Amino acid sequence: MAKRSSRKAKKKKRVVDSNVQENQNWLPTRGGLIALAVVTLVLAGWVTVQGMEVNGFGESLLWGLGFGASIWVVFGLVFFVNKFLRGR
Repeated sequence: MAKRSSRKAKKKKRVVDSNVQENQNWLPTRGGLIALAVVTLVLAGWVTVQGMEVNGFGESLLWGLGFGASIWVVFGLVFFVNKFLRGR
């Protein structure tokens, strides 16, 4: 009988441990922000270069900056909703 209760306790402990791991970050905050900044700069530059053929440099630069800013606005909104729903 003691073996059965210890099996149940071990199984319950595994379930609790897996739930704890789900709530942990899978990517460090600093690394994620650096990756997002690099991706933003690359995509904003690409939008600027692609638009230079049609609009000229000044207007293309504004489009690239607007595109880069929109990435950060979406990230900020998702981050805020995540913090609000998790309660941290």
